[in-house]
Amino acid sequence: VEVLSQQINSWASAPYLEIEARLGYFTLEDDGSLNQPFDSDIGQEWFRKIYTALESAGFSRENTVSTDYFLGSMRMSVSSDGSRYAIRKKTMEHSNFTYENSPFDIRFSFSQEEPINVKEFIKVSKNQNPTIRKKTRTTFQTNHWKYDLTRVESENNGVVEARHEVEIEAKLDSIEYHDYVYMADSLMLKIRQL
Repeated sequence: VEVLSQQINSWASAPYLEIEARLGYFTLEDDGSLNQPFDSDIGQEWFRKIYTALESAGFSRENTVSTDYFLGSMRMSVSSDGSRYAIRKKTMEHSNFTYENSPFDIRFSFSQEEPINVKEFIKVSKNQNPTIRKKTRTTFQTNHWKYDLTRVESENNGVVEARHEVEIEAKLDSIEYHDYVYMADSLMLKIRQL
């Protein structure tokens, strides 16, 4: 909580801030150091268990289907209704936590998601091949947090790979004051509940 509250405090004034925790796995080297990268695919079985737990908690829920196009730090999302938006994402800091008595490790990320014009993305993409991912997402919401449970499909050489990802993101626009210790403690409690 102390580490997270200091990070929240240091990035709180950044524009277009995103604060999220992602469930996943690290592997440890023989010397105890983390073997990168972080694997955010928790598998279908855990994904279903978490989905069922959040569904039974009675949170409000929204389902979305979209296709994301990635070019470096830029992403354009096209939803199933045809609406589009684009962002430029810059990761500012990660904090990685490993746990021995938990099925998951955790990565906390502090990023900026700056909106950009869709036309800018399309112009840049004309000379490049973007990475394409299809996302089927269910978002469960509380007052200050949202849980994103996402099935991500990507295709490589005709082979479709499916990943199951769980994130908890702060709804910063609904938090009227910035009590950094409260936010860090609340986020840790949400993870513990999962």
